[in-house]
Amino acid sequence: MALAGKLSDLHLYLIRMMEKAVVMSAEIQKTNPNATQWILFGNYQGFSLRKHGCLPCIPIFVEYFSNYENYYTGSTRNIVLINVPKSFDTIGNLVRPLMSPGTRNGFKVYASDKSRWDFVDTIIPSNQLPPKYGGNKKPHKQNQKKS
Repeated sequence: MALAGKLSDLHLYLIRMMEKAVVMSAEIQKTNPNATQWILFGNYQGFSLRKHGCLPCIPIFVEYFSNYENYYTGSTRNIVLINVPKSFDTIGNLVRPLMSPGTRNGFKVYASDKSRWDFVDTIIPSNQLPPKYGGNKKPHKQNQKKS
């Protein structure tokens, strides 16, 4: 993205996704007042520090978490990242100091060893998680492949 000159597009996309989650959370609260927070669940499969951690890319990670802390802090119960390569520690060490204690406590990073993902069902109900992550959520009709 950085080399293609599209970092501003990525930045806007990330903000749009966060806004969408907040709006969806507010919609859910109308029928379920106890639903006050959401969970950010990210799959970092294919992430490479060489490709995605380049010098022009790093500010996007820092700015994303900075925006989260400035405008959305407390809106997530957990931030869970899976399939995270060891090289992510570099970026994690850059953004952790930007996090409030509440965000830092809910920030969970896990490698690709699926046997260590048993925590997921304690955070996310299995009926809300697709099978590839150990859940049994059925895909939305719009996401099902047409035969």
